[in-house]
Amino acid sequence: MEGAINENPNVPDFIRQFHPPFPVGTVNYLGAREYLQLTPPAHNFVPFMVLIDRKGIIQVQHTGDEPYFNDQQDEHIRADVEKLLGASKKPASHKSAAVKK
Repeated sequence: MEGAINENPNVPDFIRQFHPPFPVGTVNYLGAREYLQLTPPAHNFVPFMVLIDRKGIIQVQHTGDEPYFNDQQDEHIRADVEKLLGASKKPASHKSAAVKK
């Protein structure tokens, strides 16, 4: 799922241009920036990618200025998801990782 964080996003044009194979919607601009801990003075590069656990805690977070978003991004995402799925199989006493950037 993707959510446009920018103010006044044009979701229909985004869908027409990029044909994403997933749902796209909008989110509250200030609320999303606060949740993602994106400070106003910092220049944050798009895309933002977060993996959120079932409790709503961000477990993995990347922004567009990282080498994570390159021609191997599918492999990077798969590795993060597999790591989180493996972590969910550990005993309840296992603590989750903090936000990773």
